[in-house]
Parts: sequence; C-alpha cells; structure tokens
Amino acid sequence: FSSGDPGPGILRTAYIHRERINPQVLQKLGKTVETKDEQFEQSAYNFQQQQIEGHKLYKDLRAFLSAVKVMHESSKKVAETLHEIYSMEWDGHADLKAIAESNDLLWEDYEEKLADQAVRTMENYITQFGEIKERIAKRGRKLVDYDSARHHLEALQNAKKKDEAKIAKAEEEFYKAQAVFEDLNKELREELPELYNSRIACYVTIFQNISNLRDIFYKEMSKLNHDLYEVMSKLEKQHSNKVFIIKGVSSNRRSLVISAPVRSPPPVLFTSPENAADGLPPLSPDNSTGSARAPKTSVEVHPDPAHASGSGPPDATGQNRPPPKPERTLSQSSREAEEDGGSEGSMEELDFSPKRTE
Repeated sequence: FSSGDPGPGILRTAYIHRERINPQVLQKLGKTVETKDEQFEQSAYNFQQQQIEGHKLYKDLRAFLSAVKVMHESSKKVAETLHEIYSMEWDGHADLKAIAESNDLLWEDYEEKLADQAVRTMENYITQFGEIKERIAKRGRKLVDYDSARHHLEALQNAKKKDEAKIAKAEEEFYKAQAVFEDLNKELREELPELYNSRIACYVTIFQNISNLRDIFYKEMSKLNHDLYEVMSKLEKQHSNKVFIIKGVSSNRRSLVISAPVRSPPPVLFTSPENAADGLPPLSPDNSTGSARAPKTSVEVHPDPAHASGSGPPDATGQNRPPPKPERTLSQSSREAEEDGGSEGSMEELDFSPKRTE
C-alpha cells in the first residue's frame, strides 16, 4: 500500500461493517430472517427501565445530600450568631456554646453517614450498568455476525452451481459466529433478570438506612432543641421585667402569630394510698394537684400612629373607615383565650409566650 492508501486494518473494518449492514438491509426488506429472542428482549427492556429509574434516584439522592449540607451550614451560622449576640452576663451563656458544638457535630455525623449509606451505595449500584450496556451492545454486534454468516451459508447452499470449498468455509464461519453469539446471549439471559431483581434489595437497603439515620438525627436534635429552650427559659426568668415591644404594627397582623412550642409528654400521674382511700384526684410527681403553668411573656403591640385616632384613614370614597380595634397586649390575648377555652396556637391569637408543661 502507498502512503495514501488505507491499511489492511481499515479495509478489514470496512469489510466487517459492510457484512453487518447487508443482512440488516435484507432483513428490513424481508429477504432474510432475523434472529429473535423474546426472553432477552424483555430482559433488555427491563434493564433499560432499571437504568432510568436508578439514575433518577441517584440524582435525587445527591440533591437531598446537598440540601442537608446547606441546612447544616445555615444551622451552624445561626448558632454562631446567637452565641455572639448572647451577653456573657445572661444566664445560660456557657450552656449555649455546648449546645452549638453538639448541634454542629450532629449535623456532621448525619451528613457523612447519609453520603456513605445512601448516596455512595446508590452510586455503586448504578456503576455496574456500564459494563452490562457494553455486553448488550457486543451481543448485538455478534447477532449481526451470526445472521450474516447464516445468510451467506444459505446463499451458497441454494446456489445453482455449488462450490463445496466455499460452502465448507462458510459453515466453519457460521458455527464459529453461532457459538460466540449463543454463549454471550446465554450469559445475559441469566444475568439480566438477576440484576433487575436486585433493585428491590438496593431500594430496601438505601431507604432503611435513610429512615434509621433520620430517626436518630431527629431524636438527638430534639434533645438539643429542648436544651436550647431551657436556656431561653432561664434568660426569660432572669429578665422577666423586660417587655417585647413591636411598634407601628397593627395588633391583628397575622404575621405576628407564633405557634405554641411542642408540648413535652404529660407527666405520669400516680395516686398515693391515702388519696386512693379518700377518693382524691391523683397527684403529679411534684405532689401537687393540677398542672404547673409556665410564666407568660408580656408583649406589647403598638399600632401605627395613623391608626391611633378615633377613626381610620379615609377609603377610596373619601369616607373614614371604622376605627381599628383597641390595642391589647399579647398576655391579655392569652388570658382571653384561656377564659374562652380557645385552642392553643390559633391564628387569631397573638401569643408569644411559651406554653410548656413542666
């Protein structure tokens, strides 16, 4: 070959490519029969769906982990800022630092285990798809070679003038192509259903890990939240004479409504032998009847000066609107709600006071 001519390797590749294309063209024209394997085709379709589902879940798990990292960083910054603005002479200053450190460690542990037990597990699961895809593609090429060799052999056998030497060589190539194709086809027919069924164990493992990690994380975080609540309660008692004032805001503004904190489990009540004999009600662990109430935080709401007169500002017709409701403290709202038997955390109340049963 000259420098401008293609080498033997290129010619061989072109020949193989032509030999593979011709049977496919003939199959589409109905001139020859294409080898079909319905069991393999179903397994290949299942594998394709398995890939789509696996990659989607992997993408969502990575997004979930990223969101956890963002929450970790945000929680850490809030805790650091609170520690900075918390005066040293305030009760609970030393406890606040320990709570912040424990909070950061808890987030770090949750983040690392979530990455290892969910994201990386899913990553290892979908990594095996690449090797299977290559083998399926190889099977497709070997199937074309097999059909091509069979078609070539049939053409020589059906020719009017038979060439036994060519027929013998064609038979040899046919059996060789058949053996390669059938071996690969048999392996994939066994492996693809097993791989498809393995997705169940994969999903079970990942979501059991996620459930366990979240359960532990929320329980430990709940303890830290309780500790932080206690620190704020100490500060409240230390400065019980301080009033939280909101100026220039209407008293019925819905954005001021704060939900009541989650109540602790009710104390276990027991009845002493003396009370049981006298028919008295059960006692709480502190030997006092009834439930102790947390002190109320007094919060004053100062309305906008424009609404402080006897009538409201004029509307579109130029007439004055009805005067706003008189201002009231949030502690008054709490007492009214208690007298009326209203539910806690109602959107109609302005109650900033902690409501927690000791």
